[in-house]
Amino acid sequence: MVIDCGASTVKMGWAEESLINPTRIAPNFVTRGKGAQNKLVAEQIESCRDYTGIFMKRPYDKGYLLNWQLQKQIWRLPEMYKEIGKKFNPSETNLLLTEPLFNPDSLRKNMYEVIFEDYGFKSLCNCTSPMLSLYDYQTNHPHVASNPCALVIDSGYSFTHVVPFFDNVKLTYAIKRINVGGKLLTNYLKEVVSYRQWNMTQETYLMNIIKEKLCYVPLNFLKDLEITKLKGDKNNIKRRYVLPDNITNTTGYIKDLEPKPSSYNLLGGNSGPLEEQILTMNSERLIPEVLFNPSDIGIDQAGIAETIVQSVSSTSPDIHELLYSNILLTGGNTLFPGFKERLEIELRQLVPTEYKINVHLPKDPILTAYRGGSKFAQAACYSNYALSKEQYEEYGQSEERFLLCSTTFNNI
Repeated sequence: MVIDCGASTVKMGWAEESLINPTRIAPNFVTRGKGAQNKLVAEQIESCRDYTGIFMKRPYDKGYLLNWQLQKQIWRLPEMYKEIGKKFNPSETNLLLTEPLFNPDSLRKNMYEVIFEDYGFKSLCNCTSPMLSLYDYQTNHPHVASNPCALVIDSGYSFTHVVPFFDNVKLTYAIKRINVGGKLLTNYLKEVVSYRQWNMTQETYLMNIIKEKLCYVPLNFLKDLEITKLKGDKNNIKRRYVLPDNITNTTGYIKDLEPKPSSYNLLGGNSGPLEEQILTMNSERLIPEVLFNPSDIGIDQAGIAETIVQSVSSTSPDIHELLYSNILLTGGNTLFPGFKERLEIELRQLVPTEYKINVHLPKDPILTAYRGGSKFAQAACYSNYALSKEQYEEYGQSEERFLLCSTTFNNI
């Protein structure tokens, strides 16, 4: 079994040659719909008819898995077995599970206890998402694998990491982190919209949907900002978003660009014309600029391009050119339109002209870690990186066990 457990979504499935994609992709939170008596777990939120003011409780906090009781509810492992006609028997199943970079030993200890003592899995292989994303891309592009160096940019829900690799081993001393992720961008968009237009401070779920539909990375921020000040047809950035009325639609739509929902009443029967509540997205669409200039909102850190240069500069000068020539993007934020192009423009201004810059954006950067894990679990060397339940029981809670596990997993 392969589980790519991120703070935003969880991807789960089985490591088989015929299964490239996960069998289950679900949001990693538990919530309760407005007026609902029962809580909604993960993808059950799709059955909610009113997203107004819902509060999402996540097992992750600040990028690390802290609430295992909640995470086990979201995984719903017995149902995963049932879907493929198997009896829930983890003792016969090997598990590959992703973990955050720099995961503290105290949190790893909790993870081992859950995996081996609560569930009783046969073995565990714990890998970081950047490593698996790189493994997936190398297997799909053999010419890239010939380069011993790679630089993975993982921009996800909580953070953005720059991770250099040499000979498929991450250079831990050169890893850099930016405290900007999808969560911060959504919260900042909420604040801006609430200050200028509608009060959306309690509408995190809805604002995240609007962010993913309308926000983009400007290639020239100052130029686009000037365009947002224009009126009429001269402003090609402004968009109008129809907010949900919870009668004909529950998440809203982009006016004049997306099909208008039918007038059928979600609660039953036909509904007449309703007054539309319009959210105007103008300069608000440029929110992802924070990824490249965190100082714009008071975060004392460099942007992605500068952080990449800092990370590469921390490595041996002999591999600088190789790292710049093999940059891989992964994580949900890389899906913003213009992200790859903006990064290439900024790097070209910072990197010596004799160095070639190649930035690779997979077709679906959110699933690259899972696909890499699925392929790695089928590799001949997989067992060398897995910790068996027998090994766990032999070392128990001793310091020697943590030394064994840390030595093994920190190299993945």
